[in-house]
Amino acid sequence: MASEGTHPFGALLRSLRVRSGLSQNQLARRAGVDPAYVNRLERASPTSSSLPSRKVVLALADTLDAGPVDVERLGYDYAVELIA
Repeated sequence: MASEGTHPFGALLRSLRVRSGLSQNQLARRAGVDPAYVNRLERASPTSSSLPSRKVVLALADTLDAGPVDVERLGYDYAVELIA
């Protein structure tokens, strides 16, 4: 899924954002994060170890109407919180 030179998290985030029809700015504002941060996440190198916190992932997932499967695909095990 990840394009060459992009971290899998960033590639998936971009895919979910595009699927939702949101710009980086719209996603960031609705999720309560800086638009430059969303840009950095989407463009992160494949070797980047700087991934967002659990709180940020859940805010992004909620904004994108991502279900538990998409959250798990982002590499996090707390998708159950989205169901509650």
